[in-house]
Amino acid sequence: LFQTLGDHAAEALPNDYLALCLKDIDEGGYRVHLLAGAAVPDVAPRVFGPSEGLPGLSMSTGHPSVVDDLTVTRDGVPDLEGALAASGLRSTLTVPVRRGLEMLGALMFASRSATAYGADDVQIAGLMAAGLSSALESSRVYQALADEQSTFRAVLGSTGDAVLVVNQEGFIIMANPAVQPVLGLVPEAIIGRPLLDAVSYAPLRALFEQGLPGTVELALPGGRTAQVDLVAVTTGFGEYLRRMIAFCS
Repeated sequence: LFQTLGDHAAEALPNDYLALCLKDIDEGGYRVHLLAGAAVPDVAPRVFGPSEGLPGLSMSTGHPSVVDDLTVTRDGVPDLEGALAASGLRSTLTVPVRRGLEMLGALMFASRSATAYGADDVQIAGLMAAGLSSALESSRVYQALADEQSTFRAVLGSTGDAVLVVNQEGFIIMANPAVQPVLGLVPEAIIGRPLLDAVSYAPLRALFEQGLPGTVELALPGGRTAQVDLVAVTTGFGEYLRRMIAFCS
């Protein structure tokens, strides 16, 4: 995500230096992360205070900031704007990056030319910041879902009860390892297949075909009996699933 922004931002908004200043919640300030352009060694790797420098100004006010000459700005700090000016950069544009009312950080563009940024550039930078915010939110949601799914699969993998999940189209979308000792099914061989093709045992097929929620006893080959709970589930995305939990008695 950040690499893509660094590689292509100059196509829309010319710059000699681009940094993402992200809030550090634990430290109560922000850190500067170089995305494009030559590194400026004198930019401190420290956590800057929430109102320090031009990024801090944009984050605290919620407004973009344009500086035509870094050498005379009063809003900079020596180990950020001062270091940029000493490296030959002259003008900057910073825009806040927010999610709703929450401030996430700021994008900082810098150019070796004085008065490099105008009103159109401010608008373009704002659109970039909005796109970055959306991408960060999507990444956060996907990571949360991935973490939740990983935890769910770990729990399913450790239980001795057989769990089989079938979607509305009749395809098996999940089967935990316990389906093999309990039901005689191999998870890797049945996931992704229609249940009626993957399962040959007629009583189990009939259970899913009827689709009636509740608890029943299911006679298994070999004289064993399983207590089976058939549960209808609707996911957060409105997808209807049927989940079977079986354990031998």
